[in-house]
Amino acid sequence: MGRNVLELNSGPVGPEANGQLNKSWPALFSFKRLWADIVALVLIVACQFLSVFAAHAQDQAFRVGVFLSSDRDRCFSPGIVKSIRHFTRQRADQINAAGGINGRKLELLYYDDFEDIERTKQNVATALKEKDMIAMIGISSSTRAAAVVDDIGASEIPLISEVSRSDLFENHANIYTMAPTVLDEVGTVGEWLRNKDFSNPAFVGFAGNLYSEQYAEQLNQASGNRFQNFWFPDKGDFSLDPEVQRSIIEQLKERQPEILFLSIYSGPGARFLKELHEAGVKVPVFVVLGRIRTIQNLIKLSPADFELYALAREGVPGVFNERLRTRIWETPRQRWIFNDSLNLGGDESCKNKTPPDQNTRIDDRVNQRSVGRGIQYSDMLSLIADAAL
Repeated sequence: MGRNVLELNSGPVGPEANGQLNKSWPALFSFKRLWADIVALVLIVACQFLSVFAAHAQDQAFRVGVFLSSDRDRCFSPGIVKSIRHFTRQRADQINAAGGINGRKLELLYYDDFEDIERTKQNVATALKEKDMIAMIGISSSTRAAAVVDDIGASEIPLISEVSRSDLFENHANIYTMAPTVLDEVGTVGEWLRNKDFSNPAFVGFAGNLYSEQYAEQLNQASGNRFQNFWFPDKGDFSLDPEVQRSIIEQLKERQPEILFLSIYSGPGARFLKELHEAGVKVPVFVVLGRIRTIQNLIKLSPADFELYALAREGVPGVFNERLRTRIWETPRQRWIFNDSLNLGGDESCKNKTPPDQNTRIDDRVNQRSVGRGIQYSDMLSLIADAAL
């Protein structure tokens, strides 16, 4: 774990087979709430704030930048983004109602990069120019983060991110992450690999995706260099090059791996697995980047066609604990359901998109993921406010 990594999740996590917890496997992964680390982080961030606050006039509102990532094609307004906006605004209102930060109002500025690295750079540049910007939260992609960490580090403005490549910011004392790192996660999966002693594993990912590249490298080391890796060129639109796909499938058909680690997101992953199925290749698949449930909904194949595995976590582990359930029960009129919805501002291609299913259950797993992420961002905001007082 990097020195700027803090895990604020709790609850056991283990392998997931076809969307359900496979109880025959031991729990592989666990997050622990480390209160000593939380206190330490508050003290560290507080020191960062002391120098940042000194430069601001006392009659101005403090600003916090919130970085979001809606879908690249803008066809849908993601439930996760709606949840983040909702719960951070709610928390900012609570902070301001209680007197703000040292008597000054807190203002949130939202920046959506729509999963585009150039827009990420523009958003960060804009945020850093705000003279009353005291902190920033967000940025979930390691690949996009790599393009901006040095600028953020040089600014000395604290950032609490979701970046899983802690090596990207280990030299910047003002950048932190709430996400488990790749090394933490692969360490767990690597132990399972060694126990299974696979002699012929394979990995499929997007070239240039920093998360996938480090994941593949660490898995290969854990297996004793037994992996064969296959890479799609990343065109920036989640498309799979037909010629490359045909070549990969032919090689997988010939190689017949015992397990395939798939790291190309849910939509492309579903399309690739459908082509793999039609080519007669049947192999257990461990989903690294993407979600099993989304893949299952898109692929329209039975669980018997593919054994799908993943670390059994969907967003923030253990988010629907008794404390949150009590809060939901006590505030029935508060918004608790966050569905994806069609975005009328999308381009012409969006008109042919199938509207997402509208969930009506608070405890639906997709909704849990949205609520969990929104509350996590809200907690990041609270951490900033607490450190500033």
